[in-house]
Amino acid sequence: MTAFLLLLTAVAWGLAFPFIKTALLELPPAELTLMRMVTALLAFIVYFLIKGGFPKVEKKDLPRLFLLGSIGIACYHLSLNYGEQYVNAGTASLIIASDPIFIALAAGLLLREKITSRQGLGIAIAFAGLFTIVLTGPDSVILSPENLLGTLAVCGSALCFVFYTIFGKEVVEKYGALTVTAYNLFFAALVLLLPLGASTARLALGLSLPTWGSILFLGVFSTMMAYTFWYKGMEAKGAAGVAVYLYLVPLFALVGSQLLIGEKITLLTLIGGLLVISGVYLNNSATQIKAKRNPLARGTK
Repeated sequence: MTAFLLLLTAVAWGLAFPFIKTALLELPPAELTLMRMVTALLAFIVYFLIKGGFPKVEKKDLPRLFLLGSIGIACYHLSLNYGEQYVNAGTASLIIASDPIFIALAAGLLLREKITSRQGLGIAIAFAGLFTIVLTGPDSVILSPENLLGTLAVCGSALCFVFYTIFGKEVVEKYGALTVTAYNLFFAALVLLLPLGASTARLALGLSLPTWGSILFLGVFSTMMAYTFWYKGMEAKGAAGVAVYLYLVPLFALVGSQLLIGEKITLLTLIGGLLVISGVYLNNSATQIKAKRNPLARGTK
């Protein structure tokens, strides 16, 4: 059952990219972000109420949770949604799939963590794949300024996730990932609700059923349920056991984008995607080797 739930998670995260593209036909990026955050937050509230109540956190941790929600959640999705206005959903998924590479580089620069030769090779291969995708794909940055802006926005989204991963580690270890995610969604929705609440409410009244379906899928399935299944899977299989499912996310994104919104997959995009996934695999495997050699590096949860 755990393997099935993890597979569903990979499907939900992969299909999020074409569903974002669909929702953007009727919603600006900021309003889509707010509607996704509110939908996911409401789903989390229902989940925790069924479980016995919304979890509490210490007051001293609220500023960090606010910052993580503002940058790691709100800015992440704002950047991704903005970027998907100009680049293919499949391209966006492959850029986001390279998150572990950016995290390894940031850990090396900010936390002085040693980058091994295996990690270095993985980083080089992944960047070769990224350059192949953004320079030769159907939405190549060479073709138009809009493609360049879209690509930079999606890369900015990946950097927001780097911030979220590195600076959220302590509170995740303290409270658990689901609790931290729920609080981050609350603060993300709060930050966006003040400037965007009125405009979002007006737009919501005129949305079509396909757009509402996209929002519900993004909020309930790709956010609340996917995170829940993912962390339940981590409890059962460990981080190394669930990592393989992340490699399926770009596959489902590419296939889903072709089937649902008619995006074409080029040979060079596939080659670039394989290079990215290969590089990420090398980096992740090197990280796991380091953790086995130094058990203290694995943390307490």
